[in-house]
Amino acid sequence: MLYDDASKLAYKTGEDVPFSGKVVWYFSEGKLQQETEYKNGRENGSTIWWYEDGTRAGQTFHHAGVLDGPLVQWYPGGEAKELQGMYNSGRRDGQYVKWHKNGGKRSVTNYEKGKRVGRAVGWHENGSKAWEANWANDLAHGWCAEWYKGESLRNKKTYVNGKLHGVETWWYEHGQKSYEITWAQGRREGLSTEWYEDGGKMDETAYAKGQRHGRRVGWYEGFNKDNNQAYFYIAPAVILVSLLLIYPIFRTFYMSLTNNNGLIPPDFIGIKNYIRVFLDPNYITPIKNTIIWTIMASFFPVTIGFLFAYSIQFLPKSNFFQVLIYLPATISAAAAGVLFGFILDKGGLFNIILKFIGLDHLTRDWLFSIPENTYSMIGAYTWQATGINMMIFLVGLQGLPKEPLEAAKIDGAKGLDLIFKIIIPMILPYFIIASLLALINSFRVFDSVWVMTMGGPARSSETLAVTMYREGFVIFDLGYAAAVAVIISLVGVIFSYYYLKSVLIKEQVYD
Repeated sequence: MLYDDASKLAYKTGEDVPFSGKVVWYFSEGKLQQETEYKNGRENGSTIWWYEDGTRAGQTFHHAGVLDGPLVQWYPGGEAKELQGMYNSGRRDGQYVKWHKNGGKRSVTNYEKGKRVGRAVGWHENGSKAWEANWANDLAHGWCAEWYKGESLRNKKTYVNGKLHGVETWWYEHGQKSYEITWAQGRREGLSTEWYEDGGKMDETAYAKGQRHGRRVGWYEGFNKDNNQAYFYIAPAVILVSLLLIYPIFRTFYMSLTNNNGLIPPDFIGIKNYIRVFLDPNYITPIKNTIIWTIMASFFPVTIGFLFAYSIQFLPKSNFFQVLIYLPATISAAAAGVLFGFILDKGGLFNIILKFIGLDHLTRDWLFSIPENTYSMIGAYTWQATGINMMIFLVGLQGLPKEPLEAAKIDGAKGLDLIFKIIIPMILPYFIIASLLALINSFRVFDSVWVMTMGGPARSSETLAVTMYREGFVIFDLGYAAAVAVIISLVGVIFSYYYLKSVLIKEQVYD
């Protein structure tokens, strides 16, 4: 038997007249596999096929090469029917029924000229209803719902001409509501709410015309507005730490208002030390460097950490890459500073690589060139800090609820749209946590700078933390060092407040 792709006709080998008759195929053991009737080179009449054990597998009917008539399929063994439907001129028409292997109905769908119409129903193997949908002209239209095997409702939503419209609700198997979304013609509109299994709220987000708009509030599990027990348990530790910090804080603040040098009794000079920090031209560079560190050493580790976290999920042996990327975070900042001191030296590895690839003109003493020294140290810091941020984002990505992601993919979200419009908004609390933690660490960075450059040359790479150390423990201007310490602490307290707020109550408001 030969099949001509051009004419779409079947011919008997050695003949040029389209074949009419019955064609039979056999398994290698000689058992009947398939039997098909042909007329004028096209399938016409019955096609029957069997399993290797000799039981029937299915039967269809064709007219002039087009499916026309009943279709039946059986599970292996030939006793349990798998599906049954009717075709009219190549299109499904009438009821299309599927069964489970145990004989119970799996689904019933109605077709009219190849398009789904009316009510469609699906069942679990135990006989309980699995889903129900309504169709019009092959578009979902009306309410649709899913049920768990235990017969509790899983989700319910409404479509208008194939687009979600109205309230879509999801439930946990025990009956607690898990997710609720409001739709308007296929776009999110109004408030979307997510709950934990215990009934506590997880997230509230406002939408307008499919885009996040206005207020968003999230709650850490166990720390809902109506559940403050956890604060009671941590209170003793908070009180103890506060008591141990109260005296040093007030002592440092008082010292910042004096000319204390550790040798003679200090005099009270008010806020002169603070004015000096911001007006003395010798200290403009440390302030500028601190701002550069805060911006760049927050942006790059967080951004690269997210990219690694998102990409690593799709890699085989992802645990290996997680350990590899996180490993620099286990090294102390001082040790990392010593390591990069050798790498960025004039005769170091970095310059050797530049020479090897033909970029000799770019070589320099990276840690003693201005402003390359600051940017080089930020690069070393990024190498060390990226792993921590990657782990934060991995926790967020692995904890994403599946239902909203599945709904977004069904609605056509993919690629960058899926990342920027769905995933990033859902893990935004983790971006807040990572960013604030990075801000805290970068603002008070000391170890790396002191080990690699000691703030030099000529204090060109000095930050406020290095200034504080130099003034207090090298020059012994303790009053001025205390003022710098207070400024660093105040900024750190502000960042820490928002960081802890994000971690403990996971609440943030966006305009």
